[in-house]
Amino acid sequence: MDELVREYCDLAFGPAAGTMLRYYKLLETAIAGPTPYYGGTGETVRVFGPEVIDQARKLMDQAVVEVDEAESIGTDADLRTRIEWVAKAERVAGLHLGAQHAYIEYGRSRDPKLLEKMRANYEQELAILEHPDNEYIAEMPKARDEINQKLKVLQERLVYGPGRFSYSDYMAYNGGKSVLHAKSMEGFHIGTWGLELASKVKGRAVWRFAAEEGAEFSAAKLTGVNFSYAEADVMKQKQDDAETYARNVNGISVRSSTGGDTFVTISRQANLSSAEFDITEQIAGAEWFEVCFTAANASPNVICSLIGFGVKGEVRPQR
Repeated sequence: MDELVREYCDLAFGPAAGTMLRYYKLLETAIAGPTPYYGGTGETVRVFGPEVIDQARKLMDQAVVEVDEAESIGTDADLRTRIEWVAKAERVAGLHLGAQHAYIEYGRSRDPKLLEKMRANYEQELAILEHPDNEYIAEMPKARDEINQKLKVLQERLVYGPGRFSYSDYMAYNGGKSVLHAKSMEGFHIGTWGLELASKVKGRAVWRFAAEEGAEFSAAKLTGVNFSYAEADVMKQKQDDAETYARNVNGISVRSSTGGDTFVTISRQANLSSAEFDITEQIAGAEWFEVCFTAANASPNVICSLIGFGVKGEVRPQR
């Protein structure tokens, strides 16, 4: 196999063959790392980390320079086309993964500069993909739609003017919008199917919803709440762990500007699937309210805890 890759690099990239061979070896080594690579979005972000992306970009830049130098003295007429296509694809992948790395780091640091990096990366990626010469670099319009959706999420604010409002987040697939929109998050980590809790860990996540200046909330419901407590099937674990799961804890509480610092419990110790809770009593007349999810994992296993929820209601002019 190594000989085939070497032959391909020699034939396809000529004077840049050595550099491109190192480029492909870098990617191969990353995939063949100590933990399995299954090809999912989260796995791709983990395997091709910031250091790999940085090294790949440097190698690709070097290969382009080598082709430029060879072209000046006369060489394969198609060489420039080939290296440009590979370089564009590498650039798109690097921008996309760089945005995902910034997303993960933002969840740890809450540094607003990382949000700007995400936005800039997605905008640059979109500009490359939408150029008429680049239609085959990615599957369009799917790729364009996905990037536009990510940009929309970055611009979304949990602040609402008079009228009906709604918000929802499904936390499978890299945590959904939780990293960007949660006011605070402790203990929970992004998992395959939602926000997970490691063994013997407590989690707490808070979302804050606000009315625009001069407005207040008049009604609200929590909708589509999927929040696991001690149900083995939901947690993808064995039935004989049920006794251990019974020592787990979960709860949902709400507080608002009209109720001070006290959170009011609206659910506790319940396996919730597409559940709804009317919280109008707690938030009516409030300029803001917060929804808090808490959980504790007493089991020896990682559990899938918070999978998703939504909020809908109405905002009115302040009375």
